Amino acid sequence: MCCPHRRIVFDAGFRVCASCGQQDACPIFIRPHACQLPAARPPYCRKKRFQKLLHNVWSARLPNMKDRFVQYIQENKPETPAQIIELIRTAKPREYKRYDCISRLSIEFLNHRPKPLTQCQISECMGIFERVEIVHRRQKGVFPAYSFLIELCLVKVGRPDLIQYIHRLKCPRRRSRYLKLYEHCFHHTTVPRRHVEQYCPDSNWFEDTRLQGIRAVFP
Repeated sequence: MCCPHRRIVFDAGFRVCASCGQQDACPIFIRPHACQLPAARPPYCRKKRFQKLLHNVWSARLPNMKDRFVQYIQENKPETPAQIIELIRTAKPREYKRYDCISRLSIEFLNHRPKPLTQCQISECMGIFERVEIVHRRQKGVFPAYSFLIELCLVKVGRPDLIQYIHRLKCPRRRSRYLKLYEHCFHHTTVPRRHVEQYCPDSNWFEDTRLQGIRAVFP
């Protein structure tokens, strides 16, 4: 017969003999600390969304596209990224509004090979976006369009060739307002110098002044 003093109590309330492994008849209870809540959905983060859309410009991520959407693009035989954007704009199904796939579609159907940004350039873009967030918290109002910010960031880092893979903001009134409120954010850097020196030890990145002609590029 098992010894009553050799019982082991588990978190679920079971009492099991350490010698023979038999379980005693006992009520089952759940300890509060033993319960695990399901993982909650992470909160919305503008910075993560901007970083995701920025990497989509040169198709660093593989987007999830429906088969019928890919067939729709293939049947119309586009020849330029602008024609792909026009096909997406004129398509009626909502699931076809995949402006984040322009670069991937250009690679597959147009044989384009967009050159990705360097780590130094990505860090510069993320630093600019952090400054835009700071200014927005002070001014309130509507947050500027991500495509517009990415467009200006690409000009700032000297990569306007990637703008063709973006669905640009068309409204002249919004473009003028955003440029007036946030243009000064693109004349400053918020990336730590140690991070730049790690990837670009021989560059004069902090003295870059390539944004001086931004008004001429974006009237």
